[in-house]
Amino acid sequence: MNGVYVGFDRRFNFFDIPGYRVPCIIHVNDGSIYLDFHGSMLYSGFNQTIEKPPVFEEIEKRLDVNFKVLVQKGDTSDFMDQMEIFKELGIKKMELEELIPLFDVLNLISLKSKESKEKENFITINPGFSNDISFFVLIDPKSLVKLQDLIRDYWGRYVLSRAFGKIVELISDKYGYESHSTTILETVVKPYVDGEKLRNFLNDISKIDGRIPEFLNTKFNDWVKLMPDVKVLDFSKLMELLVMSRNLDESIKLVDKALLEIKEAFMKIDGDVGDFLREMGIME
Repeated sequence: MNGVYVGFDRRFNFFDIPGYRVPCIIHVNDGSIYLDFHGSMLYSGFNQTIEKPPVFEEIEKRLDVNFKVLVQKGDTSDFMDQMEIFKELGIKKMELEELIPLFDVLNLISLKSKESKEKENFITINPGFSNDISFFVLIDPKSLVKLQDLIRDYWGRYVLSRAFGKIVELISDKYGYESHSTTILETVVKPYVDGEKLRNFLNDISKIDGRIPEFLNTKFNDWVKLMPDVKVLDFSKLMELLVMSRNLDESIKLVDKALLEIKEAFMKIDGDVGDFLREMGIME
């Protein structure tokens, strides 16, 4: 078929591509196919078409997806030059059998990101970086505003971060996914190229999403009460305490006591989170 064709999930519109980092499949004149991992390319000069190269029809048969297809005909040299540059930034030439499961996983992540923002979920999903299979799990900023009364206490945001991070960590561990916190209320997760497993992970996230605020309201104040009374672990206050101390041994004992109380509080949070996920049927 003459021209360069770009296909992406019909549940997105053209302007969603960069916002939700929608994966796109590119079919070029010589029959080669490329995967644009997270909407890295610029598709100016393309027009929507009902024509579909056979590769798109084959993928539609095998995945739960219906493609919206764009085409650029005539001189496509500028686009091909751009694609050559983006090969270092998130675009790969691939065989169909390798492309299909990878597209499935990336598309699921983008769909979940769009859904979580449209529904104002407590937990949102943001796709990871170009040329990488990952996504960020975080508390939606609008939900965070609603939690202001809970986190007004000095220890509040640390307690919330521990509880939220533990929820994501335990669900990730269930599926054998690598995860680690990137900021105090954000965790990056690296899934496998396995669409069914990712669907189950995302279903678990959806299952608990509406119950998390209730869970936090029930447990939060008790968690905060377990934290140390003194705020010596604020770095500036800690340094002041040690610099001005006439007895470093006594000051270190105070810090050690506070750390032990934090450890005990965090272990209580971890245990409550585990109980919550078992109650929801997420963990055994």
